[in-house]
Amino acid sequence: MEGTRMDFNTSLHELDRHLAQTTTALEQSRELYEQEGLSDDTVRNAMKDVGELLKSLHTTLEQRLASHEGTFAMIRFLNVALRMEYRHIIEYERYADVVQDARLAEALRALGESERQHAHALSMRILDLGGAPHFSGKHEVREDMTAFDLLTLHYDTERELADFYDSAVGRFDDPSTNWLIGKLKVDEEEHVGIVFKLLETYRDQAIMVEESKKHIWVDPYMGTPGDRAWIE
Repeated sequence: MEGTRMDFNTSLHELDRHLAQTTTALEQSRELYEQEGLSDDTVRNAMKDVGELLKSLHTTLEQRLASHEGTFAMIRFLNVALRMEYRHIIEYERYADVVQDARLAEALRALGESERQHAHALSMRILDLGGAPHFSGKHEVREDMTAFDLLTLHYDTERELADFYDSAVGRFDDPSTNWLIGKLKVDEEEHVGIVFKLLETYRDQAIMVEESKKHIWVDPYMGTPGDRAWIE
């Protein structure tokens, strides 16, 4: 699978396939050993021991895959959602610091706070499932633009996130995870509506968003391990 990003669940299936292939190869070697009339108890016993170990490992791995595959899929989905939410947090809060309109800045901060709550809920669910929250995000400093341009960007990303949650409604067997995804979908659709109304308000207003490339946005959610209540 060179050149293809492999997730953990896929890697386990790949390992399971290799174990099965190795077991088959060992059985062929044992048959050839007997056919050729070779006699070496050390080799014979080693092949027997390895065969029993491979069979045990293969059975154990199959059982683990069957019991945890759904959980792995949930954690993977939730971590993708967490990274998307975190990107929104950065975008909303950074622009709220630089936009030259108090009413718009307040609206952006409110949206950022809502996304922060989403990120917290996603992190808690990942931890409950036995996973580790993986969040990251970076902000691309853009050329100065109007408030309408900025809101158009946010409208597109909110729509993207709402569609992402919608694609997973009812997908998993876990009621708590399905409930969370459904709630976040509804929230993001509300965000789409909020941003659309803001678009209508600022459509004809030449308010500039003058973001300095020297502006330093301090991420309040990073901190150090043990001091990140929103994910730990």
